[in-house]
Order: sequence, then structure tokens, then C-alpha cells
Amino acid sequence: MDTTTVLAIIKMLDSHIRVIAEEYKDVDTDPDQNIPMDPSYWITVGKEMALTDLRDHLQGFIEAQVNAAENQTAE
Repeated sequence: MDTTTVLAIIKMLDSHIRVIAEEYKDVDTDPDQNIPMDPSYWITVGKEMALTDLRDHLQGFIEAQVNAAENQTAE
């Protein structure tokens, strides 16, 4: 994959992560334990975590490409 494509994917993932975070921003919690009571909350959190992990993995690819390019240039 070229870096332009990966950067576009990262941008898309960031957008989806923001949308998902908004979904559970105002979630109802158990007043005694301050724990979200709706099981869909935890599904949403899992989605966000998976997308964040993928984004971070792709960002690592970009960083490796930058390091490789820097190593090839003569200083």
C-alpha cells in the first residue's frame, strides 16, 4: 500500500472513531457504581477500541515508511 492510501484510511478511521465516541457520550449509568447499564454501550466501546487499534497499526506503517526514507537519504 502506498502512504497516501494509508493516510486516507487513517483519516476515515479517525472520523468513525469520533462518531462512535459521540454515541456513548451521554450514556445512562448505574448511580451506585457509575457503570453503564446498557449492554450496547460495551459493544460501542469495543468498536471504538478495534478501530483505534487498526488506526494505530496503520500509523505505525506510516512511521516505518518515513524512517526507511530517512535512512536512505545521505546526511
